[in-house]
This record gives sequence, structure tokens and C-alpha cells, in this order.
Amino acid sequence: MAKMKIGELSKEIDDGTIKSVNESITRNGSLIEEISNKIIKEHISDLDTFVDRITDVLNDEKSPNLTSEELEQALLRLTTLLYYAVDKAESVGIKADISTAVRKEVYNAAIVTVEGTINEKTAKADDESISERIVEIAYNRAYNKIKNRIQIGLEMQATLKKIMSRRMESVVKE
Repeated sequence: MAKMKIGELSKEIDDGTIKSVNESITRNGSLIEEISNKIIKEHISDLDTFVDRITDVLNDEKSPNLTSEELEQALLRLTTLLYYAVDKAESVGIKADISTAVRKEVYNAAIVTVEGTINEKTAKADDESISERIVEIAYNRAYNKIKNRIQIGLEMQATLKKIMSRRMESVVKE
């Protein structure tokens, strides 16, 4: 196989096709992201709202520090939200597993009913199960995002605990 030079490669690339493929990816990605975000919102919007409030307080230049009472409330609230978020993550994980099973069921049914070569059967089964695949991807993404938010929430919880400890130490020293 002969080496292709950069100039030759650029002659073979069709800008219109690349733009069309990119637009298709963007559209499909947006669809999956929209479904995933809806799943997340249904399950942990309270945790997101809490983090948004804390962020707003920290970004407020007039009063950037939480009082000790506010800090205690935030820590207690965050702990409670994380408790429920873990359970909700498992619910989304179960739905992700079910979506995988449903996709495989549709795919396998198509393989059995389609006539033709293995490649033709595979192509048809992929086409038949594309909607189920999109839902499967959305649930898997939602599950991963929820797990990541729980992890970040745990880090935030540890930080709040450290701040509380420092404040308690400074009160004892006074």
C-alpha cells in the first residue's frame, strides 16, 4: 500500500460530508443528552439544586462565608441528599440494565426473523434496535453522571467537615 501524502488526503475529504456527519452527531448527541438530563433531573434534582445554592452563596461577594449554623445545616442536608442519591443511582442502574436487556431482545428477535447473510441480518438487527440502543446509552450516561455527582458530593461533604473542624479548633483556642 502506497503512502498517502497530506495533500492527497485533503483532495479525498469532502467538506460537505464531514459537516453533515458532524451535524448528525450533534443532533443525535443532543437527543441522548436531553434524555439523560431528564433522567438525572427526575432522580437527583434536589442534590443539583443544593449544590447550586452553595455555589451561589460562595460566589456572593457580599457574604462569601457561611455561618457555623449554616455550615452545620449544609452538612446535614448534603449528607441526607447523598443518602437518597445513592438509592436513586441504583434505580437508574437497574433501568440501565433493563434497557440493555430490551435492546438485546429486539436485536435477537430481528436476527431470527430476517433472511439473508450474517452481515445482512446484523445490519437489519442493528437498524431494528437503534431506538432501544439510544435509550440504553442515555440510561448508562445518566447512571455515570449520577455516580460522578455523588462522588463530588462526598468530596464536598469532606470539605465541609474540614471547615467545621477548623472552626471548632479556632473557637477552642480562643
